[in-house]
Amino acid sequence: MPLCNFAKKSVLGLASCSFSDAESCQAANVLDRAVAHILRSKLRYGLIGNRAKPKVKIDPFPKFFKRSQMGLEDSAVAPLNQMKYDELALRIARHGIVLLKNEGGILPKRPWEIHKVAVLGTPEHLETGDQGSSSVKHSGETVTVMQGLQVKYGMSQVVLVEDLNAEGSAEIVRTADLVVLDVGLSWEDEGEFIPPATGGDRSHLGLRPADVDLIRKVSKLSNKVVVVMTSGVTIVVEDFVNLVPAILWFGYPGPQGGRALADILAGDVNPAGRMTSVTPRIPADYVPKGITLTPWDGAAEVKYPDVHGFKHMWSEKIKPRYSLGFGLSYTTFSHGMPSLEADGQGPLPSLTLTVEVSNTGAVAGIETVQVYARCSDCTLKRLPILLVGFARTAMLAPGASAVATVVFSAKELAIYDTEKELWLLEKGTYDIMEGPCADPDRVKAVQFAMAEDVTFDYPGAASPPDVQGAGADECGTFRCRRDEEFLTNLSEAEKIAMTINACILLAVVLVLLTCCCCFWRRCCRCGKSADAGKKKVKKA
Repeated sequence: MPLCNFAKKSVLGLASCSFSDAESCQAANVLDRAVAHILRSKLRYGLIGNRAKPKVKIDPFPKFFKRSQMGLEDSAVAPLNQMKYDELALRIARHGIVLLKNEGGILPKRPWEIHKVAVLGTPEHLETGDQGSSSVKHSGETVTVMQGLQVKYGMSQVVLVEDLNAEGSAEIVRTADLVVLDVGLSWEDEGEFIPPATGGDRSHLGLRPADVDLIRKVSKLSNKVVVVMTSGVTIVVEDFVNLVPAILWFGYPGPQGGRALADILAGDVNPAGRMTSVTPRIPADYVPKGITLTPWDGAAEVKYPDVHGFKHMWSEKIKPRYSLGFGLSYTTFSHGMPSLEADGQGPLPSLTLTVEVSNTGAVAGIETVQVYARCSDCTLKRLPILLVGFARTAMLAPGASAVATVVFSAKELAIYDTEKELWLLEKGTYDIMEGPCADPDRVKAVQFAMAEDVTFDYPGAASPPDVQGAGADECGTFRCRRDEEFLTNLSEAEKIAMTINACILLAVVLVLLTCCCCFWRRCCRCGKSADAGKKKVKKA
């Protein structure tokens, strides 16, 4: 455990007995319990003790190094199959991109239909998300939007427009068969807060003003514009949604994002991603009246109600721009009437919803069946709508149909009764709604009835191994004993640390003096020597 802040003070106080016996006992119990928490977790997961798992042997030499050239024996560790993981990253990126608008079927654009693609924004930089503790360095290749488009449509056909005001740029955009605008947010706008003022909670739900301005300017030059938005969550699009024919939500697509986007734009992949959050028309739609949209300008603490965001918009019948679960495809689907069956005996059955999905378009595609639930006649306070399950169909050919199945437990419909301290599946009629997204006009409902209240509890997780006696000292009889060995070792460690720091400081000073000597001749003797040398040469 690192000796820092209050922990260090407590440990030093205990070791030196600078506290009273009562204070020492309390500090010892607190520290013992804190350490016991860590030890219990390590015991539980087999990181220490007899259950410890064997360490994985990792070859430190990447595949592009030949061990024989380094004078080393061949490693017995199997080489990392990077191609396998690149393909996985590509598959995930393809599944995650969401087509939000495709007016007039402007997409897809096949390579043989394209003579020129104009690309604007930041296509040469692939934003991969948070740069704080969640930052991940990719082990494989990274394909930017620009690179993906060049591979797909050809190097000479894809033109980067860096400055729309530069001579000839407007003409490139005006005559292009497809205009791709790569815009959006980055780790500097959202994610883990990194001081002094980077990341953290977003202060707005829209694009940066410069991005919106660029979209407006480009939309006046071309009616073949595709806006590609990078973001972790929702972006309000009202500033430009009626100006461009196509919009895609890119998310943070990972290292293969550029290739995945090109596959979708070209029609090699039919988009099947779905939005994981609702997109309001204005930010105020997200919260009930009276809740500030700028909490950082007001009180230090803002108490949000139980219902806000998507659930607030659903209960208040506020029409969003894009519903939760929304996503377009290059084909169309129809959903039949769902059916619901209760499986198993007892008051808490497993529920199975089935629905037939048909591809009514001309392109093969994947549909996502989503199941939501609500209870209109329940009496206890509850959320107005719940997502209880979803399922993706297989790839359906044009004209093909398939039955999608979503299985969930009746327990998913329960709420927690704080008075009884149990979960309660309340008597009443529940609407089980199925559809392509959480749009009241697009879901179809079947009913599930509970004749009486049923209470239950979930079994707790298995308790981790206990650390006997941790934090259980009796303070009435506790007597602090000075730990000379610990204090001696700590003193030696601090002396070593001070010596190392002094050496580092001395080395820094010497480096600075050397630099001073080399670059500013008058600040030390070497400068004078050089001057003297020049005078001798002149005399000779």
